[in-house]
Amino acid sequence: MIDAAQQPASGLVPGSGADADIKIGKRYIVEGRTDFEFLVTKAGEYGIAVDGAAVVSKAAKPLPASD
Repeated sequence: MIDAAQQPASGLVPGSGADADIKIGKRYIVEGRTDFEFLVTKAGEYGIAVDGAAVVSKAAKPLPASD
């Protein structure tokens, strides 16, 4: 993990799945795992992976009816 205020070390390259469409303000999960969920707060050029598994957008919960 690299602190957002720091520059990455030279020679680092994006891993596989780096072309994912990650959006600010969206929650993401790793399919098949319930112990990991995060909210994107900073834009970047590449996708995100956890233990080599690409993340997917978490489905929004429907709002309750206001009848």
